[in-house]
Amino acid sequence: MGKDTFQISLDTKVLKLLRDKVNEEQNITFNKRFDFKVGKDYRAWDKICAIMDRLDDTVDYLNQLELNTGKYKRSAFDFFDFMNNASVVVDCVKELTKIFDVSADMITKSNDIFNQIGSDGNGTDENYFAYLRSLCSVHPVETSRHKRFQDSDFECSPFVVWNNGNIWVNDDCDIYAVIYTSKEEDNVKRVRIFISQIFAYVKTRIEFVTEITNSIDEYQKKVISDFKNNVIKREKDFNNYIDYLRNLNMEKIERYGTVYGKIKVQSFASKKCRVLH
Repeated sequence: MGKDTFQISLDTKVLKLLRDKVNEEQNITFNKRFDFKVGKDYRAWDKICAIMDRLDDTVDYLNQLELNTGKYKRSAFDFFDFMNNASVVVDCVKELTKIFDVSADMITKSNDIFNQIGSDGNGTDENYFAYLRSLCSVHPVETSRHKRFQDSDFECSPFVVWNNGNIWVNDDCDIYAVIYTSKEEDNVKRVRIFISQIFAYVKTRIEFVTEITNSIDEYQKKVISDFKNNVIKREKDFNNYIDYLRNLNMEKIERYGTVYGKIKVQSFASKKCRVLH
């Protein structure tokens, strides 16, 4: 087998549309809250901004990353790099589904990319990708939390190597994860990895951003509709005009934030007032 190089091409337009939608009704998105844990919630704005920036930069990086260039003699550090950064993309997309209450079944329950259901029959693409990342990159000396895909209590991977015909022949996979299983009677095991499947998995996660953007649009429209149906108190509902203006200011801030400045009230000796913007 000759050496093939690989380079993913992820759609960055969906990320721009996501950012545009978030900023379209910025004050509404700014006030979106998420449950951090039971009984404790936070404004999601910081997390949303961090996710969008991470997605922009990481997707650009992945699109420029060329794999199997021959730079590394044995361990495929370029593949490790790809898996780690691709995992950031996956986590960012999944976190957005939680913030905006988007059903993530399409990306969390699928198993039609890797076709690995594991020993219990419940394995998903998400599970298997996490297993490969653990085995190849982040926990190579002890991968032990992916039981359905393991052949022993823990697996160790001394190296991951591109299949350029240097070690094993007559195999069409692109890269191997070499494994020691911790079983005394076992020899070396190989996990065969196809880059087309890895790329397809990451692409489906980026494509799902469109669903999230649509959900944000629906959320913003729902908030606007609620504002329209929420009747603002009139001047006659207050004891004086000052209280009426204070309430009007609060209603304005709730809808538009403080970007336009507060309504300032200045009183005069005649007890009349004027509104300064």
